[in-house]
Amino acid sequence: MLRRALVLSLLILSGSALFGAESRLVSDQQGAPIRWSGWSDAVLARAKKEQKPLFVFVAAFGSHDTRQMLREAFLNGEVAEMMNAYFVPVILDARTRPDLARMYGAIAATTDLPLNLILTPEGKPFVSFGYTGTAELSRQLVIQANRWKDERAAVLAEAEQKVKTVAPATTHEIPLRASALLAQLRGGDRDAAVDALHKLAASALYDQLGGGFHRAANDAERREPMYEKTLADQALLATAYLEAWQITHDDAFLRVARATLDFVLRDLRAPNSGPFDAGEEADSLVPGEGPVFATGAFYTWDAAELERLLGDEAADKVIRLYGIERGARHALALHQPQLLGEATPSLQKMLEIRQKRPSPFRDDQALAGDNALMISALARAAAVLRDETYLRGALSAATYLTTKLWNAQTKTLARAPGVVALPEDYTFAVQAMLDLFDATYDVRWLDLALAMQTR
Repeated sequence: MLRRALVLSLLILSGSALFGAESRLVSDQQGAPIRWSGWSDAVLARAKKEQKPLFVFVAAFGSHDTRQMLREAFLNGEVAEMMNAYFVPVILDARTRPDLARMYGAIAATTDLPLNLILTPEGKPFVSFGYTGTAELSRQLVIQANRWKDERAAVLAEAEQKVKTVAPATTHEIPLRASALLAQLRGGDRDAAVDALHKLAASALYDQLGGGFHRAANDAERREPMYEKTLADQALLATAYLEAWQITHDDAFLRVARATLDFVLRDLRAPNSGPFDAGEEADSLVPGEGPVFATGAFYTWDAAELERLLGDEAADKVIRLYGIERGARHALALHQPQLLGEATPSLQKMLEIRQKRPSPFRDDQALAGDNALMISALARAAAVLRDETYLRGALSAATYLTTKLWNAQTKTLARAPGVVALPEDYTFAVQAMLDLFDATYDVRWLDLALAMQTR
């Protein structure tokens, strides 16, 4: 079934309605040495007309490795010259078009990002590789440009074979995915889910100071943060912690749910209004070091810095609380949680200091499905906790979704302005409208849910 769907998708790719609205990831590259385009019908038509292979960079705005390639390998003059001359360079934003990212990831047997693909003009991949440096990228471009010129029949045969022998994709999601945890909470294996949620909240994947969850490194057992925060993760995990609190009455779960929702309201939208941004980038400027970017610069601490800011006695409690070792910067993970109460004043001061650091850049796309997930999370929290702040946040995002992304005349939803919605966008939007109806008893949300479900 998967193979048939992929083959059919690739065969009809050039004729499908793939609207080319540019995401922040694409628009940021205007003026770059490589003449990047977003994914669109026009780009596919150009590749066919010029009979050039497409070089497709499948990436996510917040990914450190994405930024590293854009700042290094793709800025190299030799790479840019070769890319512009022999390929049609395309950036495929995995958030704007997750359907295509998943499809190509399945063919390459990975969903790790970034993913570099070289496709035939018909959109069939014959080469794929992950993050790479300048020298290796330059070597690959030379090899594949020569193969396309001299061995085209063999290359086309390879592309056909890759599509026919597609392997299941791996996952690149937060460990113990929120959807699985929710299923366990609701389906009977509650003890395992509760234990997993406790461990996750104590780990460095949870922002111990400001709330919210980071993406994880590929090795789930290590629980190392990649520091990217995405809206969808916040929505699903806040919901999981809220439901865990309802089941167990353990206030630790409620604190995590509230802190995660508060992070989103504080840091992932314009002040007090509008929809929510898609996420927050992993990299940020290193304070006091000029235009230097580093992964986790906004979130990490070292012992000497804490002693200077807090004084020796208060810093000692924080250092022991989080197991901070000298000589390196650390993400915060609970090591001695019994010290949490004593350290609370210092943690508040650390949060205030951190908020004055250069903030990570935000992916300011307002995506329908992600916003719908957050509307659901906020609406449920508002209903359970009787908190008007959460209800106002849900209503603000819902107003944007239903006036800017939902077309009342054609009864169609957009994923983002100019981007056709996916089935998952409709699914999450219907649920969001139902959750708002539950929270407000306003029948207009029920009417919208029915209209979207009918569509």
